[in-house]
Amino acid sequence: MTDLFFTVSGEHTTLPFAEINAILESAGISSSGGTVFTRVLCVTSTVESAYLVARRSSMTKVCGLELFRCDAEWSEIQRRLRDVPFTDYVKKGQSFSVRLTSFDTSHVNTLGLEREVGDNISRKVPDASVNLVDPDRSFIGFFADSMLIFGVKVAEASAKRFDERMPVNRPFLHPSTMPPKLARCMVNLARAPSGCLVLDPFCGAGSILLEAGAVGCRVVGSDVDDVMVEGCSRNLKYFRIPFDGLLVGDARRLPYTVVDCIVSDPPYGRASSTHGASPIKLVSDFLFEAMSILPRGGYLSLSLPGGWDWRAVAVDLGYAFVDRHFVREHKSLTREILIIKAP
Repeated sequence: MTDLFFTVSGEHTTLPFAEINAILESAGISSSGGTVFTRVLCVTSTVESAYLVARRSSMTKVCGLELFRCDAEWSEIQRRLRDVPFTDYVKKGQSFSVRLTSFDTSHVNTLGLEREVGDNISRKVPDASVNLVDPDRSFIGFFADSMLIFGVKVAEASAKRFDERMPVNRPFLHPSTMPPKLARCMVNLARAPSGCLVLDPFCGAGSILLEAGAVGCRVVGSDVDDVMVEGCSRNLKYFRIPFDGLLVGDARRLPYTVVDCIVSDPPYGRASSTHGASPIKLVSDFLFEAMSILPRGGYLSLSLPGGWDWRAVAVDLGYAFVDRHFVREHKSLTREILIIKAP
């Protein structure tokens, strides 16, 4: 166990941190601490968790080994830097870089501090050289909430890994298609490890199944609209995502008998059809049906329209509430990401 930190994108205040914790939980990796700063999460866990989060998360940017954390005061930072055993991380003949980023209005001069850290390393490891393009070791620090979190980069998520699966790059496109980053986040929130069977009973064009398959889950889907099922099939085949089943079927009478977890974005709004059912009735009936095919403690991660108390709906049916997050899409649409589990 070691001290780690994860920096996240700024697109949502709570989802990125919940996603990291869900990824670690699904993999059975123990962690403790969980101190949250602006766009930074500090935890005590295994180094393995850094690589796992970088590979699976949609909202994490960089994972690092924490060397120290202190108040964002120049004198205190200098004192802590003197105690860092840089020779443990940079060997003779190796190259290094130092990058500092501010997520708040810290008064510390980041460029000046980068030079200070670089000089400190050069004094302790005289044969090490600076390389800002492709260094052997990257030291990174983040100012957040008047603190500096400083350490060594362990893993970094590719900024372009979701680009190829953006809706405009798929052979079948629908106006209500969920973007891949949010779809991946929802899969992670369902605690879906590689190899588990994920169901999307409102599969639409297949955004959720694409992301579940991309992280090694087995996937099955259904939709009441045969055009959507055909389009979903085209998208999955185009990106070479195998699927165990893809059927035309009503989510209120599910065509599958057992799955490990459910991740879905039930239809609502102008671009999606509920085939005459109100959202509250459709989702309630679906949740009642879903309980019969989920294992005890099986997770559901759902994107639902704002305006209803979905937590109360789920709890009244017997589900255990886990978490929820609100995502504002635009003026007329707010999603509620609801995470629940079967009793």
